[in-house]
Amino acid sequence: MPLIGGGGAGNVAGSNPSGTGGGLNFIGDHCFAHSGVITVETSDTTVMEFDISNVYIVAKISIHTAANSTNNVDWRITLNGEDILQAEFDNTRSEAYPSFARAVEFLIPPYSKFRLHATMTTGAQDWTALLTGRAYA
Repeated sequence: MPLIGGGGAGNVAGSNPSGTGGGLNFIGDHCFAHSGVITVETSDTTVMEFDISNVYIVAKISIHTAANSTNNVDWRITLNGEDILQAEFDNTRSEAYPSFARAVEFLIPPYSKFRLHATMTTGAQDWTALLTGRAYA
């Protein structure tokens, strides 16, 4: 669980700031998370999850897949146990490779628990999620 205050975390030079995982990373006042490839199942699947401390974050998230199928997927962004965004991709009617390719911007309040999760309707499919933002004290 990353904790930052004031000016943010120190320089991450020498570490792996571009690695994947469901956690939130900080470089100064900026933050990011890369889920890596996650297989979203027909049951609720967590793609990204983290807690923040005494800052608020103005974030953008985009979600992508390289698969094209007739599966539908239900995406949700949950803050502190409450859904703040729900989007369903109906692949029979939407773009060839459904995504939030056009990022969605939202605010994560201080001391929040963030969770991005999804459910496929008929079969598992691989997805990735990218979150970028800026933290404010």
